[in-house]
Amino acid sequence: MATATHAVEVVPVVLEPHPNADSLSIVHVYNWQVCTKTADWCCPTCGQSGAAREGNESGGVNICYDSWHEKTHLGAYIQPDSIVDVTRPEFSWLKRTPEDEKPHRVRVIRLRKTLSQGLLIPAPAGSKLGDDVAEQLGVRHYEPPTQEELDHQRGPSNSAEAYTGPTVWVPEYDVESGYRYASAFVPGEEVYVSEKIHGQNAKFMWDGDRLWAGTKNEWVKPGMGSPWAVAANDPWVEAFCRANPLCVLFGEIYGFVQVLRYGAMPGEYWFRAFDVFEGTGYWNASKFRGTLTSDQRVPDFGIMPFDLEVLKALSEGKTTLSVVGNTNKPDKKSKNPIPNIREGIVVKPLEERVEHKLGRVIIKFVSNDYLASVQESE
Repeated sequence: MATATHAVEVVPVVLEPHPNADSLSIVHVYNWQVCTKTADWCCPTCGQSGAAREGNESGGVNICYDSWHEKTHLGAYIQPDSIVDVTRPEFSWLKRTPEDEKPHRVRVIRLRKTLSQGLLIPAPAGSKLGDDVAEQLGVRHYEPPTQEELDHQRGPSNSAEAYTGPTVWVPEYDVESGYRYASAFVPGEEVYVSEKIHGQNAKFMWDGDRLWAGTKNEWVKPGMGSPWAVAANDPWVEAFCRANPLCVLFGEIYGFVQVLRYGAMPGEYWFRAFDVFEGTGYWNASKFRGTLTSDQRVPDFGIMPFDLEVLKALSEGKTTLSVVGNTNKPDKKSKNPIPNIREGIVVKPLEERVEHKLGRVIIKFVSNDYLASVQESE
């Protein structure tokens, strides 16, 4: 599977009216929408946006001949869950105080009651349509901390850091946004849809001699870290790996791990599988669902026709996991805990395939309610 790019792509800027604010406009980028200041995209000569021309007081037309109107105006689109450096001039307006240097995590917000997903800034000089300018702008993708980092358990005497792993090649697991790559699916084709659980990515494999366990980016030493705690608490994980040697079991460690805690108390967490990699590819949906039981894999919504609007709506709402109580972190807008919502959904075809831009065809829709609720200090 291709590693997600989380690109900051240079895109055309076509302003559309904001329904509730004259000073704001809406720009659609693929299937996202972002609110932006209209004045940021106006002609320096006549002050109008796009190809607009301003009527004068006598009723005539004041035609602006500035070449600005003949250009395709380009912006750099920054997806939600990106990290930007507020000490750079492009993002200094995001500072909370003049002395603020804390990196800013890009969110989903509502501006004058209209959804705004991410940020849009003028494209860097010299860039062209389709360029990825993430490195040029110093933008990186947000990676949630591991359980060990959250619990401050890492250190010289208690390290779960990487060491020499198995010789079998294992891809890094990541998924691109459906707002960008929905076109990889044919409307109406049957797809497998599962809930995206909020936690920590983990992986397991039996190589014929021993069990390996790791996080998204590394294998960890036996007995150290949350993946090994999962292996100890859930015997089915090792049993599955022994029964399927050299297959990599990917899944999510969840509970008292991230912002959404699913009713867990400190030190309490669980594991659900979401994929199996064998040889050079992943199991198809029917083999995955038929091999793992419903309490071993992430909850799913079954098989349904691909409908973009239906799937975007399905990414919102309550988690389908059985949850008692609410131990989630506080909502950014109040002292109340975030409701037991789902983080989003993951969508893949019934039969595995690849697409030249995306790589493995699998996408996610992260809940806008989740992105709008999480605290900046997560």
